[in-house]
Amino acid sequence: MTTSRNARRGAWITAAAVLALVVTGPTVSVARAEPSSGAPASTLFGQPAAECPPLSPSHNLFVGFRLPGDRLVVTEPVVKDAVPGRIVLVEQTFSVPSPQRITLLEAVDQVCDGTGASVSILQGGPGSGSVTLRFKSERGQGINFVVQLYAR
Repeated sequence: MTTSRNARRGAWITAAAVLALVVTGPTVSVARAEPSSGAPASTLFGQPAAECPPLSPSHNLFVGFRLPGDRLVVTEPVVKDAVPGRIVLVEQTFSVPSPQRITLLEAVDQVCDGTGASVSILQGGPGSGSVTLRFKSERGQGINFVVQLYAR
């Protein structure tokens, strides 16, 4: 009986450590090069990237971490227009080429004023070859995210 109790306790401690890793994962940042000239900030798909203040109420999601040798393999926008008075939902699956595995998932909200959509993982993620994300807008608002996947 004691062995079973200790095994359950060990499983809870392991689960708590994994949860702590996932919760604290967003604090790991990825260095981005800043333009050295007077050129505008980075562009994505021909449009300027959102320049949110550091403490803006955006709904970004960062899960996992990068190690030397990881490469950016997927960069894809997720955009859906607003529907007046309605909540907009989008579920989309992103995959990396086989046999690679996702190491870092970044879903960056391009709306900085707090009215942007939220994002959650439905399936997959770091350690797997694909991830399914669910984007949910605020009522009467649209969805505007950029998803980036790093893999090795």
